[in-house]
Parts: sequence; structure tokens; C-alpha cells
Amino acid sequence: PDSKAHGADFFLHWYIRQLAAHKKKTGRLLVDVIDVHDYPEVYIQDEGRIVAWDKPDGGSPLMQRVRLEAVRSWWDPQYRAGGPGYSTWIHEPMFLLRRIQGWIREDLPELKLAVTEWDFGGRKVQNGSLVHALIFQALMQEGAYAAAEWGAPGPMDASFQAYKLFRNYDGKGGSFAGTYVPATSTSPAVTVFGALDEPGRRLRIAVVNQDPDHAHPVAIALGRPLAPRAVHARALLKDHPNAITPTTATMPKRGQVSYSAPAYSVSMLDLFL
Repeated sequence: PDSKAHGADFFLHWYIRQLAAHKKKTGRLLVDVIDVHDYPEVYIQDEGRIVAWDKPDGGSPLMQRVRLEAVRSWWDPQYRAGGPGYSTWIHEPMFLLRRIQGWIREDLPELKLAVTEWDFGGRKVQNGSLVHALIFQALMQEGAYAAAEWGAPGPMDASFQAYKLFRNYDGKGGSFAGTYVPATSTSPAVTVFGALDEPGRRLRIAVVNQDPDHAHPVAIALGRPLAPRAVHARALLKDHPNAITPTTATMPKRGQVSYSAPAYSVSMLDLFL
């Protein structure tokens, strides 16, 4: 209510500045981790909020598309929810995690950021698996210290497989862990990102194809040679959302990987360095 008295600032920004001022004055850091929660305030006409706990089918194609787009509200300063058939009461870009990390870098770099409640809906269907993969990317990309979903998917939910793909894809503890590696894609339907495990000499690459109808070719140039061993590929497929399915990637040249990302899928490529 008193935002205007503080230059129309956000409360959390003001709070971080107070923590920084106290640290400067006393040498003591009062708070180690700033924790935020997020449930997207995006609504589909005649369906309701995209979180939609009551929609085991994930909702309409529009709801599922908007749910994927909404992950950008954590990091993209250009993303503003709203369009034909859907709306929000937040009429400005949020870029929630990136905005808060900017405040932290500016005022109190020792502070960490966590997101210990989040839910974007769709967990029972393949759409939720794609959403989870994009959320995992956002958390790594924006440097989150810790995160927890509000009520993790159950073993019978499709999104449970997303956790398995990223945390134990081979049944032997193989996981998407290490240093986050950003990547660019020439297709707006395809998101690519990686995790570099230097001690294990492994690079895992996640490929998310949001196109519901078409596979997309992905040619990955790594800028360094790979060991002359097979690239192992696995995916969560549109037609088999409740299992991790082996797929095929090739190395036409050392340092290059070629892969066809199946329609509406999350893929994990395991590369030996």
C-alpha cells in the first residue's frame, strides 16, 4: 500500500536494500536465501486458470500452449501474457527470477534465490513434462539456489517421467547435473540447453520440441571434439508419455551431433567428452 512512498518500488526490492544496508552497517547478513512462490495468473476463456488442478487432460490446446509460454514469465523481459482467448490481470512483463536476481546482484550479491512453491499445471499429461523441462532450464539459467514444486507429480503422472529423465534417466543415477550450458536454436519451437559434468567428462543436452505435429532436425555444434563413443539418446514421447524411450542421435563429425527431435517431446542426449 505504501509503494508510492518508496518511489513505486516493489516490496521485495525495498526489502533487499534494507538487508544490504544492515549488512553494511553491522557486517551481519540477516537472511541467507530469498524465497518466492509462483502460480501463474493466466486465465483461459471458459476454462479458467492454467494451473487447472481439476483438468486431468491438461485442458484445451490453447491452455496447453499458453502454459508452455508462461514459463517465460520467469526470465523473459519481452514476455507479457495475454492474447486471443486468454488474459491476465498482470499487465506488464514479470521476468520474475531475472528481475530479482538483478536486484540481488546490484545490492547484496551474497544473497541466494529460491523458488520453493511453483505449479504451472498439466502434470498428468505430456504437456506437463514439456513445462517441467522448461522450468528446469529457467531455474538453472537464472541461477536459482533451490526449488520445490507444490506437490510433486505422482508415479502415474506423465510429469513424473520428467523428473526421472533429468535425475535418473538410465536407472543408474545418470542425471542432468553440473554447469549450465546455454544454447541457441534457430526454431522457436525448439529449446536446447546443456549441463557439463567436467569430472565425469560428460555433457548432457536437453532438447524440448514444442511443435505438437512435427519432428525438428537438430544439428548441435559443440566447439570441441567428442570422444569416439556412441551418443546415447532418450526421450519422453507424445505417444508414450509415461516411459523413457530410447531414440537415436548420430555424430557425423567429431564435435557435431545430429538429432531429430520428435514432435512434442523432451529428449536427453548423453555425450562422452
